[in-house]
Amino acid sequence: MNWPKRIIDEYNAFDGNQQTKYAGDLVRLLFDTSMPPCFFAGDLNHARFGLLGLNPGLAKGRTQELKAYKSKGWKDLYLNFFTVFRKELGINSNYYTRFAMLLSGVLGESIDISVDERYELLQENLVNFDLIPYHSKNFKLGMIEDEKIDIIKPYIDITKSLVQNSSVEYLFINGKPWETLLTSKVNMMDYIETETKKMVRRKIPSFNLHFGECMGKSAVWFDRFITSIRGIRNQDLYEIGKIIRRRWRIENTS
Repeated sequence: MNWPKRIIDEYNAFDGNQQTKYAGDLVRLLFDTSMPPCFFAGDLNHARFGLLGLNPGLAKGRTQELKAYKSKGWKDLYLNFFTVFRKELGINSNYYTRFAMLLSGVLGESIDISVDERYELLQENLVNFDLIPYHSKNFKLGMIEDEKIDIIKPYIDITKSLVQNSSVEYLFINGKPWETLLTSKVNMMDYIETETKKMVRRKIPSFNLHFGECMGKSAVWFDRFITSIRGIRNQDLYEIGKIIRRRWRIENTS
């Protein structure tokens, strides 16, 4: 991996005095910059699937992540994130364990997999890319105001570079907040939509699967945050994964 200079500079600054090099006053106001920035989580050199997120959450267990960062360094920690997260730190994230159910459907794997097996699936197949690498409890993109564009712009090129130089072939984009970035004149993510599939199922709020390309990769954008625990069961996620698998013509891995 040819690491972008901004990533190297950011981690060198954090290693030096636990400060960010590029974050301005507004970024420090909105995010917790005492935690190491997380530009990606997963094996960039082997994973076929990428998940675009806005920024890492600041939840229970993140202080353990800081300890792991100090002992392993950023490359070892974040390239092996899912293994370290589960096996070494013993953390269980609803966000990731639920997304693993969708990914299992995409890959044609069994729906009956344990939490540990879900993390193994993620480590082998997924990279999470955070558009803004700084942690927060409740950052909302919403409509993009000028100051938020100013925050986002410097990191768009980093995300593009990581995605385009990784082994990733397919991208998942999760949630309504991406709408402005993807579909308006702002469109800073090189997104092209080719097909929309409306998902209407009993007891599930309707939403759409938007298939197309993003940053030169086959992509699907969910215009609802489907990994939320509200309204969508693991079985539903698995079935949605099977729909995506057929659309992308993914062969069984087992």
